Amino acid sequence: PITLHDVAAMFPFNDRLQLVRRTGAQLRDWLERAASHYNQVAPGSCDTPLINPQSAGYTCDTLHGLRYDIDLTARPRFDPTGTLINPDARRISALCYQGQPVRDNDSFIVATNSFRSAGGGGFAPIPKTDRVPVPRQRIRDLLLAQLQNGATLYSSIKPVWRFTPQPGSTATFISASAAKTHLPDNIAAVAPIDGTRTRYRITL
Repeated sequence: PITLHDVAAMFPFNDRLQLVRRTGAQLRDWLERAASHYNQVAPGSCDTPLINPQSAGYTCDTLHGLRYDIDLTARPRFDPTGTLINPDARRISALCYQGQPVRDNDSFIVATNSFRSAGGGGFAPIPKTDRVPVPRQRIRDLLLAQLQNGATLYSSIKPVWRFTPQPGSTATFISASAAKTHLPDNIAAVAPIDGTRTRYRITL
C-alpha cells in the first residue's frame, strides 16, 4: 500500500507542472547540460569515477519519449553550474523521437516542472513566451490524485538512453546498497562504503 507519506517522499517539492515549447536544438542542449553530471572517461581506462562530485543528482535530467546515447569520451559541453565551457563538445548522439532522428528545427512540447523551467539547477531559463498555459497544479497533487483514482505504478519502463559503448573501459560510482538486487549485467557491486551505501563498477 502507498500512503500519503510515500507520495511526499516520491516528490517532496512544491513544484508545479509546466508545459514548454522546445526545438530539437534546445532539447539537445538540455540533455548536454544534464550529461555534465558525468566525468569524462578516457577509452580503455579502468574505474574512473563516473559522477562529477560537484554535480547534484537532480541536474541529471532524462527526457522520456526520446532515445539517445551519452558519449563519455567527449568533454562535457557545460560545467556543473550550467556555464558553457566547451562550445564544440557534444556528448549526446543518436537523438531520436519515435524512431526518427531529431532535427534542430523540430518542435516539441515538454512536460517539466516549474523549478526547471525557471532555470533552476543551472539550466537555461525558459521564456514565458515558450510556456504553454496549463492549470496551476502541484506535481505531487497530480501524482496523489492518480493513485487515489486507482492508477497503478509500474516499475518497468522503456530505456531512454545509454552510455556509448567503450570496450575495455570501466567506471565506478556509489549508490544505495539495496540496489544490489536490481543490477543489469554490466554493473557489479565492488565493496560496501557503510551500512547503506555500496561502491559499484559499470563496464562501458
